[in-house]
Amino acid sequence: MSENKSIFTGTLASYLEAFITEKRTLGCRYIEEERLAHEFDILSLQFDCSEGMSNGLVDEFIKFKPNWQATTQKRHISFVQNFGRYLINHDINAFLPGYTSLRKAASCFKPCICQVKIPPHNNRKVPHLEQIKKLLFLKPLFGFFVPIGIPIHINNVCFMC
Repeated sequence: MSENKSIFTGTLASYLEAFITEKRTLGCRYIEEERLAHEFDILSLQFDCSEGMSNGLVDEFIKFKPNWQATTQKRHISFVQNFGRYLINHDINAFLPGYTSLRKAASCFKPCICQVKIPPHNNRKVPHLEQIKKLLFLKPLFGFFVPIGIPIHINNVCFMC
């Protein structure tokens, strides 16, 4: 990584530096892992690491963020597992997460393509219904319509796209 990023500042700084150095000595490039080590180091400043790598620190580091893909979370888990094993080998307490904390991709996703639900008590015609349908109809992507599962409520009518 760049020269200006080589300094760790947290409680586990000396261990992070030694961990990266050891891996590079063994022939690993460890560029992405060094970036993750810096993220971990910055986050560790918010937690008490006097007794090692705590559950709270690990959980916060591997917690899924909205802009992540599943592989990003997997890299974070893998880094924490490797660094945790390194700490345990040096007689320091460390919490090791499993891949059970990995987010399940689209676990609650229920696709449907633009259904219009009009409440039974409202049998009158909804003004501009055709314009609303045109706005909500999905553009084809590579020749397929992409269902996104978002309910939109307009004038007591639920449009599900």
